Amino acid sequence: MSRFTSILLVSPLADSQTWGLMREFGYDVGAEGSQDQITVPVGFETDVESVPRSFWAILPKWGNYGNAAVIHDWLYWEQGRPRPAADAVTLEGMAVFGVSAVVRQTIYTAVRLPVHPAALEVADLEAGKLADAVTGQVTGQVQRLLAVCNGEFSRAELQEKLGLRHRDNFIEAYLQPALNAGLLEMTIPDKPRSSKQKYRLTEKGRAVVVSAERRES
Repeated sequence: MSRFTSILLVSPLADSQTWGLMREFGYDVGAEGSQDQITVPVGFETDVESVPRSFWAILPKWGNYGNAAVIHDWLYWEQGRPRPAADAVTLEGMAVFGVSAVVRQTIYTAVRLPVHPAALEVADLEAGKLADAVTGQVTGQVQRLLAVCNGEFSRAELQEKLGLRHRDNFIEAYLQPALNAGLLEMTIPDKPRSSKQKYRLTEKGRAVVVSAERRES
């Protein structure tokens, strides 16, 4: 039988909606000691959005499905598996932790719905990636991010400036493309998951902002 390889230890962050992992957290997929192992690193931030907000009245955000929800968040962040495979791991993980069949199926059905935030994030990611590198175009999402980044800000601060609720969507459609394109940079590049990490415009990013402002004037 598959198993979680360590105790889940998290600490709330300043935004009161996100938790950071205080120790490495793992899961053996399929069977204990299997070659398919998932390791979530220290410092990973999770908002446990595997349980949609509309279900919180009957299923609290945290429950005995929390372990599986953290694994689910990590798999969506890492993007090493197709979404259906990541959702299947979550279903398996809930069974390992003794979540009732009714609750397991409710959560699994919710994450598979096209209207679930995770599904919307996947769609937004496709729309929010940098346009063809040959043309050098930048997406509207990235332009919005650059426009509000007029200093050094944490991930949560930038997300709040844009009015975005879902961390995964912000990272995948806004933050990561801007970093990949060299438009934003980390203030602590040697520790990308530091709790003190902030982001700022690069020279290239500032040039994009100035160019956009000129077009609008």
